[in-house]
Amino acid sequence: MTCLKQIILLTTTLFNVLFLNAQEINGYNPAISKAAAIKDLRLLQNVLYASHPAPFAFISKDSLDYYFDLTLNRLPDTTNERQLYVETRKLLHKVGCGHTTLLPSKTFTTRLKDLQKTLPGMQLKVIDSKLFFLKTNSADSSISPGSELISINENPSKKILADVRSMLSTDGDNLSHLDYQLGNNFNTWYYFLYGTSDYYSLVVKTPDGEIETHLLVDKKVSKMPAVQNNRIPFDTISKYKTLYLLKEKHQPATALLGINSFSVNKQTRFYKTVFNYLNVSKVTNLVIDHRGNGGGNIIAASKLLRHLTSEKFNLKFGSNQRVIEKKYLAHSMMNGMMRKLFSLIPKKRAPGGERYHLIAVTPRSKNHFAGKVFVLTDGGTFSAAAYVAAILKHHANATTIGEETGGGEAGSNGMLQMKYTLPETKLRFYFQYYHFHHDINTTNKRSGIIPDYQLALSENSLSDINDYSWEAVKKIMQR
Repeated sequence: MTCLKQIILLTTTLFNVLFLNAQEINGYNPAISKAAAIKDLRLLQNVLYASHPAPFAFISKDSLDYYFDLTLNRLPDTTNERQLYVETRKLLHKVGCGHTTLLPSKTFTTRLKDLQKTLPGMQLKVIDSKLFFLKTNSADSSISPGSELISINENPSKKILADVRSMLSTDGDNLSHLDYQLGNNFNTWYYFLYGTSDYYSLVVKTPDGEIETHLLVDKKVSKMPAVQNNRIPFDTISKYKTLYLLKEKHQPATALLGINSFSVNKQTRFYKTVFNYLNVSKVTNLVIDHRGNGGGNIIAASKLLRHLTSEKFNLKFGSNQRVIEKKYLAHSMMNGMMRKLFSLIPKKRAPGGERYHLIAVTPRSKNHFAGKVFVLTDGGTFSAAAYVAAILKHHANATTIGEETGGGEAGSNGMLQMKYTLPETKLRFYFQYYHFHHDINTTNKRSGIIPDYQLALSENSLSDINDYSWEAVKKIMQR
């Protein structure tokens, strides 16, 4: 009997190994020796400590040393890229910097696009540590928006949520940015944590309280049209790529300026057109929609601010770090030129010894907006977008509405991305070279900007995908 059990166990183990390997071959997941993994992780640690602008802002060096040693000691004799990628991201999560991240190797990323049997795309929202569907791109379209995800393949959503959060990067302890990333790329994070499966059994709780099981077998994606909020009676005044200005039909004094990114080229001309129109049309209430704006060019963001602030403020940024291991650093002529250009700006020294540069940002006299400013935010309002929200709050008396921003109020790391490719595994380690201090009188916190008026979603409102009621925003403006 014992011999039979051993045969069954051996057969099962062999089957699992062969099956799992077959799953990974489609997605390209090469074996990595412990020695190679240790070499790359020590290199990453050295670069992080020497070149990152603020590696110990939210964790002590001793604690980070402990987590690196713990991870390295737990590595098996042989791992693979997917598993090492997850463990390394968990290490970087400890740093507390949303700009510090890790990408798979270029080959892995290319093969990932052709990987079969992954979880279909879906957009989720985290509310009170529960996962709710906004929509699913699965061929199974019967999951109602607003349904709660209970489990996937008997893996409870509470555990999935904790696992995904542990491998994402954010500023400090900011959950809003973690959950924004989770909700918009859930199927990608799920794959890295749990691999692929022949099927996915999703247990969901409908908005009516019914428990349903949905079996997803086919990866086919049905393109879902963007949800339009037809209840908001706006006319489009101006549009340039992802930037747009809308004006409410029955409220001529109110306009909505949508800015999805500060990475769009040639934004200056658009802003001139927008603010000229606002002045000519005597608009007195401007709502700036920054939800989902992940940031971008800090100079472009400052050009927007020049139309909205009434007093001069400074761009304050600096780094005491040095660039090491340059042979693994991607060459960027623009980065080199910018560092040399910034080195020409005289350095100031803070009481704590930090050296930094100052660039003055002065308000524009022409096409300056002097009305009331309202800023819509959420967990996707990050980096340069959080900088804009902070400056508007403190230098333009703006009212913030919505959810906690993904970026911090006092500052964050940014500008001149450093791109390292680890030599053994080819994992790609990215971070920003400078630390930005927002020119406001507040200390660095472990959270984002808390809105003056919070419009957080509830379980009861999720069945309606229109996540913000324009009527609620108008009531706040009237106050």
